[in-house]
Parts: sequence; structure tokens; C-alpha cells
Amino acid sequence: MQTSFGKRGISDLGGSQQANDNPEPEWYIKLAGEVDGPHTLSRMRQMAKQGLLTLDSVVAEKSEANWKQARDDFNLSAMLRVDGDRSDRQANPQMASPLVTQDCVLPANYFILIEFHSASTAEVEREIMKMGPTARVTENSWILNCALKSGQVRNGITPSLGRGDTLILIDCSNDKMATFNLGPQRDSRLRDVWKARSQT
Repeated sequence: MQTSFGKRGISDLGGSQQANDNPEPEWYIKLAGEVDGPHTLSRMRQMAKQGLLTLDSVVAEKSEANWKQARDDFNLSAMLRVDGDRSDRQANPQMASPLVTQDCVLPANYFILIEFHSASTAEVEREIMKMGPTARVTENSWILNCALKSGQVRNGITPSLGRGDTLILIDCSNDKMATFNLGPQRDSRLRDVWKARSQT
């Protein structure tokens, strides 16, 4: 039987959960100031559909010792982004390419370099931090770890950039690069050097 440290009514939403011989991974979630769980990933997905679990929800995996936002949990973040994007695409089939295209995307390390001319640095940094754990290196560069492809990370940043701002995004884990607003000559030169290095 499922154990709940919070309100029993919350745990029972959507029907009782059957016993599982292999319940891990499991999560606890804080709902209305109460700790609720543990829940399997399947149950967490059901709670997301009910609006009880979002990227901003406070959760802990396996125990109540390490609380964090769901956006900082790899499995929950990927599940929420995939399911949310799938719902958006069903509502609007003409929308652009999805933010996440498959359920299992391995996390990657990115180096982000932006040349600012008009955009707000703070606003851009907030958009970067939404995608995963982030560390600022200099005034205009960051390290990001997230389960998104390089083109998806670029598309998540560029709406916050100004007309004259430029972006170079390096996927350090998969040896890939994406750019924005460099101009044809600079972009071509950069890619020629990148290809030459990868072919050596």
C-alpha cells in the first residue's frame, strides 16, 4: 500500500495506486505545504496531467533529504517537457519543432557565449537557467547542463536576444555547434574551422 506523509485525499486522486514489486525510482512531492509520496514515475506523470506537478514543484527522489525543483531532476524534467510539448503540438499541429523530441535524451554540457548589444543579460540568464543547472563563467558566457539538443537550446535563448546580439553555442558532450546572428562570413569561417578540427 502506498505510504503518504501528506493529505490522503491528494494521494488518492485519480484512483488508488497498485503495489509495485520494483517501485524505484520514487519521488516525494510537497503539495499545499504537506509531503506526499512516495510516487513512481507513472504516478508523477498522472499528477502532472492533473496539474499537481510542474517544473516549479518541490520534489525529492527516494527520500526526503534532498529537496529540489522538478526542473532540476533529470527524469521529471525530461518527462514534463516532453509531455507538455506533446500537448502543445496536439493543440497546434502547425507549431515549430518540439523542444524535446523523444522520451530519453541524454544530458549534455554546453558552453554559451553571447555578444550583447541590446538584450538584457539578466533576462537571457533567466531563460538559460530554466533549461537546467547553470554556472556563469564571465559577464557574457555560461556553462549549462541539460537534456536538450543544441538547436533546442539555441531556440530557447534567441527569443530573448536583441537585434544585434550574437550567440555561439558549443555542445561539449557531442562535439556540435550552433550559432545565431553571426552573419554569413563569420558563421562560414567558424564552421570551416570546426569541420577542419573534427576531421583531423
